[in-house]
Amino acid sequence: AAILDLGCGTGASLRRLLAAGGFVKLELTAIDRDAGVLAVARDAAVRTLREHGFSVAIRDDMVQAGQQGRQVTVRHVAADLQDFEPGWQNGYDAVIAHALMDLLPAPVMARRILDWLAPGGLFYATLNYDAGTTLFPVYRDAGLEAAVLSCYDASMERRAGGLTCGGAQTGRRLHAALVSAGYAVLAYGSSDWNI
Repeated sequence: AAILDLGCGTGASLRRLLAAGGFVKLELTAIDRDAGVLAVARDAAVRTLREHGFSVAIRDDMVQAGQQGRQVTVRHVAADLQDFEPGWQNGYDAVIAHALMDLLPAPVMARRILDWLAPGGLFYATLNYDAGTTLFPVYRDAGLEAAVLSCYDASMERRAGGLTCGGAQTGRRLHAALVSAGYAVLAYGSSDWNI
């Protein structure tokens, strides 16, 4: 599987992919604009692969690992997504965007990601805020509570390159952008948090 992990952060996707198993060869391109975070992700990749019994070699921005016929290659790329162009010729089998799409202009990214996918490839976008915050216990001053939530939602609204980002309504904006770009949406749903 060839997978592109957008805004990879400290590399949690690799841990999840290894836990899921089921692959013989995994090529993961992990991109983040923060080079410091990528260094943490690379170190975590080495540690995680070794914990899973892989032999590991490090070459520049690449971690290569092998174990009983299984291969894992992780490339760490420091780049802003507005400037990023993947070098993968055949397209990715999957593109992952975890807790990221609220920071990006959904229509632009939906079209770009579709171009990066191989035929039949999947786009997996998780943890997308959609203005559905409810506070418990209910505060006695409903007006104040509504004002706080309105302020919170307004703080999520951003622009990048003059374009509206996903913001406080990322879920519905992303869904509309995916449908408009021609994706076949296989599944979507709410993500309830109890904090």
